This record gives sequence, C-alpha cells and structure tokens, in this order.
Amino acid sequence: MACVVIAVALALIANGVGFGAGTIMISPLPIVVGAFLLGAGVTALFRPRRSPGLRTQDVMIGSLLSAVRDLPDGWQAMDPVTGQILQLRRDRGMITLVVVEPLSDDPVLERAAMMTYYLLGGFGRPVPAPLNRYVAPLHEQDGESMPWRQARQELKMADMTGTAYATPEELAELHDLALRVITRSEPDQ
Repeated sequence: MACVVIAVALALIANGVGFGAGTIMISPLPIVVGAFLLGAGVTALFRPRRSPGLRTQDVMIGSLLSAVRDLPDGWQAMDPVTGQILQLRRDRGMITLVVVEPLSDDPVLERAAMMTYYLLGGFGRPVPAPLNRYVAPLHEQDGESMPWRQARQELKMADMTGTAYATPEELAELHDLALRVITRSEPDQ
C-alpha cells in the first residue's frame, strides 16, 4: 500500500512540472499534493511494526475502555473476591481507572492502602500499549486531580525507575478484575 502511495505521489509531482516551448511550466497544486503523499507513503513504509504482545495488550485496553465507557464519573464498586475497590474518573477528556487496595491486616506487612491509577484512554480512543500506571498511598490523595506539570513529573520519574508501565500480567489481572466487578456487583454511588 505504501509503495502505491509513493508511486501516485511521484506521478503527481511529475504531472505538476511540464515542458513546453523551451520553458518549464510549474503547477503548484499537484506538486504540493504529491509531496504530501510522498511523505505519507515513506512514513507508512518505514514505521515500526508492533509486536504481537503489544497488539494483544491493545485489544485488552480497548476492551477495558469499552466496558467502562458508559459508566458515570465517580462510579465505584467493590470486588467481592479480593476486596479491592474499582473507581472510574473522568478528567479533561481522559478516562482513568483507579484500583484501591485495602489495608493489610497482617502486622508483618505493615502496608498502607495503595491506589493504582491506569490511564485507559481519552477523547473516545484507547491509549496504545503499554498501559501507563501511577501508584500512590491512599492517604496521599485528596480526590483532586493533580496539575499537568506535576503529572508530567510523576510520569517522568516513574519512567526513569521502570515503574511507569503495567506488565502484561498486571494488565490481564486488571482486565479480569474490571470485568468481574462490572458484571457481578452493584455500583455504589
């Protein structure tokens, strides 16, 4: 397909330059359109291919987004199996799924409750894999969304430490959790 686009682009460029009576006549419209098509064709020809693992993650992210798309902002429900609370947040056109893990009763762990934010998509489209995540203690969040600058800094720090993306196994667990909670439990408003 990319080779066909490149061939059409070169034909348009050649059609835009004509020779007649010892002068060169240039028609700008076919040249501009041909140059645009040439750039699109070369880009399509050399774009990196996605691995089958990332394509599988893309399908799971799209499935998650379509499952929560019609739920209202602030929707939350508890998983009867694990006790985790699933929340849906909509902010600035973006859909975020929040998983709140309960406090640990085991004194050996002494772990505080954690919130994990998964950015599923925005403006009607799912995000491409791998899925971004942000983990924070429950007491640290006040329910307000963080400013863009702080969110960028948090994601940059998570990317540098290697914790910015959910693993395929974590994504599969999130997918199963979300579908189980949405289909089996009543939402708490």
